[in-house]
Amino acid sequence: SIWFRMSRHTFHPYKGIIILLVMFQVLLPITQHAFQVQSSASCDLLLPRNSPSLNAYHILGEKMGMGGLNPFKILFDGHDANVTMTSFHGFYIMHLVLDKLLAIDDRSHEETTLQLGAAGDGKEFNEIFSKIMSEKDEEDYHLLGSERRRPTVYSGIAMLRNIRIPYAIFLAAQYCVNAEQHCPYEALRLLEDVNHRLTTEDERATVVTAALGASPYSNEGAAWLEQARAVIDHLDSAGSLSGVKVYIDGSAGIVHDALKAVYDAFPTVIGLTFVVVFALMGVFFQSIFPPIRSVVSIALTLSFSFGLAVVVFQDGWMEWTHIPSRGSIGGESTRLAP
Repeated sequence: SIWFRMSRHTFHPYKGIIILLVMFQVLLPITQHAFQVQSSASCDLLLPRNSPSLNAYHILGEKMGMGGLNPFKILFDGHDANVTMTSFHGFYIMHLVLDKLLAIDDRSHEETTLQLGAAGDGKEFNEIFSKIMSEKDEEDYHLLGSERRRPTVYSGIAMLRNIRIPYAIFLAAQYCVNAEQHCPYEALRLLEDVNHRLTTEDERATVVTAALGASPYSNEGAAWLEQARAVIDHLDSAGSLSGVKVYIDGSAGIVHDALKAVYDAFPTVIGLTFVVVFALMGVFFQSIFPPIRSVVSIALTLSFSFGLAVVVFQDGWMEWTHIPSRGSIGGESTRLAP
């Protein structure tokens, strides 16, 4: 057969080397791009292009922000340290962590001090909260060109829409709601409702949501997660958290950890595969050259496949065909990654 006749040349000790060298010259320009491959865990890549569900996902992302669809949850747990998160010390720890996380976006933020009026009418407090719930959307979420990105928005009992909530205001909200038959201040009722929803009954744990400006499944979301964890680890190692445990939860974090574990194991798996293939081929052929040729050829073909995917889907070598090859990764228009 034709395969038998081809094998007489490819398995020849000299002709096989010549064929391999020729293939190296032909495939090497493409295989070198394999090291530039990019991946994405964005869930919208699983949906067909222009499908109703994908269009709805993008519309919601434009209105709410891609990070608002799948926000991270920052859990402050003071059980082991016997710290009540609704105490002054708990607020100090939350403010410390959230201020450090805000700095990740490289954007300056003004620490707005919320204070009740001298007469206790809460007018200033209501005005600031009105800004939190309305005007701040215009300021933070309306993009001025493609260079400006949406900031991460943190919301919880210690911070709402990136605006600090002083401990005195938190106490005022609890007093107004619990002492009065009907608290006349909507802003205080809102803060107490947030506390009721996000804080445990023993008040030793609470959650702060973090809505990223980009999709948490994108590469930018993964970078934020790594930086946020590094910030928390640094504060913990320095003893600044007083034993309070801070965790970052969310489906995107689980996916990121799973992908990281797979990629971390990749070199080991590839190395063991090459060793097994090399050993089996050497035993079967009773020669050192067939296993070397097999390992090199397998690595060459796989590298060529990944390199070809990079130049087609990432570098756009096939754009001259005008076949749609662009999609949305994490809410940003970009070429589709393989």
